Amino acid sequence: MAARASDTDAMLDAGNCRNVLTVWGGVNSILGGDSASSVFAQLRDYCVARRNAGWEVLLFTLTPAIRVDTPDYNTRRNAVNDLIAPSGGGCADGLVTWAATPRWVPTVRRTIRPTT
Repeated sequence: MAARASDTDAMLDAGNCRNVLTVWGGVNSILGGDSASSVFAQLRDYCVARRNAGWEVLLFTLTPAIRVDTPDYNTRRNAVNDLIAPSGGGCADGLVTWAATPRWVPTVRRTIRPTT
């Protein structure tokens, strides 16, 4: 995500009334072995940098996974979501709670709420 930040920022358009960026990341970092605090720090730093560039940021919580090679994936995912949930981690303009239920399915009602 961070490696492509300049590509993302290049899409900002001052002519738009709003430039909204949705951030749904962290799964690959968890699968790669990163701790919850490291994943949260990566998300936070990315979101803060995008806001500073001019984006309005909507941050997504991470969804559960049933079939993954990382046995403690859901434990770390829950820990990341606990850091994100109170206020979009203090780094986003809104929070999208995809992970509002223990087992996400497309029919689950998703909640979008402002964090400021």
